[in-house]
Amino acid sequence: MRRLTWSVGLGLLVAVGTAGLGWWTVPIVGLGAGWLGRRRKDIALLTALGAGLAWGGLLAGLAWHAPLGPLLGRLAMLFALPAAGVVGLTVLFPMLLAWSAATLARRIGQWTMPAASQS
Repeated sequence: MRRLTWSVGLGLLVAVGTAGLGWWTVPIVGLGAGWLGRRRKDIALLTALGAGLAWGGLLAGLAWHAPLGPLLGRLAMLFALPAAGVVGLTVLFPMLLAWSAATLARRIGQWTMPAASQS
């Protein structure tokens, strides 16, 4: 249950940050999550899942309000992928950003923590 709470909470942060300030909030949230959760071995995975959930939700909300078919068709031709592949890349991008930022912050946090306080 705590894993679900982490993922959903981080997903909400990423969604609000992305909607308000842009895509670059994804690695910022990832850095914060990795630092705060540096004692969790799965923090990078949870952060990546939250970011994917957030961008999947943002994309679904956009599709609800605007026709994405023509855009997906053009992007599919550009990337030589099916439309589902374009959607997959759109969700994979923030997942990789969040995972890498959380991994970096977790490692830095572990190096800066005194050895006695690590669990």
